[in-house]
Amino acid sequence: MICGMYSGLPVHEFEIKGHTVDVVHKDGKGIRAGINMKTGDIVVLAPPGISYHQAALEAVAALEAGKFHGREH
Repeated sequence: MICGMYSGLPVHEFEIKGHTVDVVHKDGKGIRAGINMKTGDIVVLAPPGISYHQAALEAVAALEAGKFHGREH
């Protein structure tokens, strides 16, 4: 679902395994993801060649694999 805009780009929001994931397509290589420390949401910048949903799934998988740093889960 589109939940808003970021720099003129649509933000797609997903609920995956109890996590809220917000995804934006941005130019660049690879997926970049982080956690919004105020809300606990996962925020993802994904290259245009990957679907919003796939980017969200990969970010949750990375979080569950312990690849996010700086926050206890």
